[in-house]
Amino acid sequence: MPTAPSKPYSPTAAQPDAVSADRAAKLAAVEASPEAVARHDRDAWLDLFTSDGVVEDPIGTPPCRRGVYTRRDRSGADDLARFYDTFIAPTQIRFEVDHDVVAGCYVLRDATLHVVMAGGLRAQVPTHLCYALREEDGALRIARLSACWNAPKLTRQHLAKGVSGYVGLALAGVRMVRKWGIERARQYSAGSSGGVRRGGVEAMEAFARTLREGDTPGFCALFAEGAEIREPSGRTHDPGSFAAGPGPALALRFDKLIPSGWSSSCTCYATAGGRERRGVAFFDFEEGTRQIRAARLFWE
Repeated sequence: MPTAPSKPYSPTAAQPDAVSADRAAKLAAVEASPEAVARHDRDAWLDLFTSDGVVEDPIGTPPCRRGVYTRRDRSGADDLARFYDTFIAPTQIRFEVDHDVVAGCYVLRDATLHVVMAGGLRAQVPTHLCYALREEDGALRIARLSACWNAPKLTRQHLAKGVSGYVGLALAGVRMVRKWGIERARQYSAGSSGGVRRGGVEAMEAFARTLREGDTPGFCALFAEGAEIREPSGRTHDPGSFAAGPGPALALRFDKLIPSGWSSSCTCYATAGGRERRGVAFFDFEEGTRQIRAARLFWE
């Protein structure tokens, strides 16, 4: 799950017009990423990131960091550039954004990716994206980009297409080994295929259900020791205080539940005071107990 970058960007003005302009600036900084991807403009895409920018796509796979060289070769590419060369350069990707949420230094995108892989293999990938922004060199840049999507489900869809699916996956595997080496390819495969999987979906469903039913013991039993829940305002609670405090005031409904590694995400609808807000929620899980160790709720 994404964590806040150091010294996050924050607006100094609180007037409505300033807040609106600040929101627009953050969305523009984020929208520049799919625009560069669509143009296959490698330099422009890399320039969107901070000097230590990180991509975790999908969540659970090894992070790719700018300025880090997991594998050195004549290309001179750091891990972030190597990510672009491996996954973006040979692929056509179109972003269909259903909803955006701007919350502090974060921009959350509820989207579907329309992908055409090398060899012509096509896929539609439901995803939740989290961009953590930071000001650097006078511009808003991406400090961390995390994408939550169901890699095992996508693999099964490819294999169901028969020969073309097997060929497409084989080509992707060969490219991964050529760009990163066997060990990194193994780590990526393990990270994208393992994790909480269906258990994450069930835990998110239980989170909303037990809160709605006022089942405080059942709600608290979903969480690991020391777990915390983050409100959209940034305030954090332990599960018991959330169930006794802000939780009962919310009617939560979850949709588009996606497991990714040891994290999961969902589209969430929160109703309070007669007003419904649409947002995105991320959940992180303990590897041993498979209990929730962090839940982060985002809406405006």
